[in-house]
Amino acid sequence: MALWSKHISRASKFSCEPRPKALLLSSLIKGVNIRNIIPKRTVLHRCGGTSGICTNHLAECMVDPKGIQNIRLPFLVIEGKKRYVFYNVSNHTSCICEVPSISVSHM
Repeated sequence: MALWSKHISRASKFSCEPRPKALLLSSLIKGVNIRNIIPKRTVLHRCGGTSGICTNHLAECMVDPKGIQNIRLPFLVIEGKKRYVFYNVSNHTSCICEVPSISVSHM
């Protein structure tokens, strides 16, 4: 079917690679109160379900364990005096396509 072929062609151009995502600081650093922090969100690259399509239909796009870069970002805290704090976060620099392992429980 020609429509299916066009669909496959379009999807195959969206390869598995890190994509920029706006992430809440509180989702990156547990226990952080973001009420007085600027910015509340930062942009990091991520691999995952919406990061691209793998050629193997059983595989999923996920971060390459060798493709994690730790970076230190400044944030402004406004509580009385203004001050800067730094948080270490991880940025994905490469993704891989892998077939997820399925755990089977025996009863």
